[in-house]
Amino acid sequence: MILGRVSQIIIPPDCRSCRTPGTYLCIKCLSKAINPRSANCYRCYWGNDRGQICIGCEIYSYLSGTTVIAHYEGAARDLILGLKNHNDVWAAEVLGAMIARAVLRTRIGFSVVTAIPTSPQRYHERGYNPAEHLARVVARRLGLPYRSLLLRLSIIHQIGQNRTQRLNQIRGAFYAKRHRPGRDRFVLVIDDVLTTGATLEEAARVLRDNGTQLVWGAAVARH
Repeated sequence: MILGRVSQIIIPPDCRSCRTPGTYLCIKCLSKAINPRSANCYRCYWGNDRGQICIGCEIYSYLSGTTVIAHYEGAARDLILGLKNHNDVWAAEVLGAMIARAVLRTRIGFSVVTAIPTSPQRYHERGYNPAEHLARVVARRLGLPYRSLLLRLSIIHQIGQNRTQRLNQIRGAFYAKRHRPGRDRFVLVIDDVLTTGATLEEAARVLRDNGTQLVWGAAVARH
């Protein structure tokens, strides 16, 4: 297993889309398959320049905005599934770099990068947290510290649930740890997929309740 991981780092696999050797996702396929999403308020889809929560939705949200780089389809979906199901380090590098580049457009001086935590059960099954892999790449690319600011208490199955159901189910699923409001004022929270936004909202609520001034969410794709 260790040798497999080392060989994956030294010898990148073929392009997931066109099978060009020596790169996980070649530039040609990257430009075709993962076009940047238009910036908008994730709740109502009102278009804006950075992805901030609009005036009409801000009273309902703990987030200041979201950055999402792709639709959940094609190569983006393949890379996400490779990361989530097979711990593909090149997928994390490619997607993390793209998130970091998109986040720069927010022009926010973030203090720290953190990740949506996985449940103890899921971590035991996988042995890793895909969102943490992404967040560490994003932090490195942005020159920011990565810190694990949240813990997850239990696993919640949200497939097929609407936004209200997801918000109710995930309420109380996270709690803050090692939180330092003086240093963790502007937090960038990373997840792999944004569906209804309930998970990022609950993470933002917990962080805000513990003294964080601003929470911005970022994900690879919108489902």
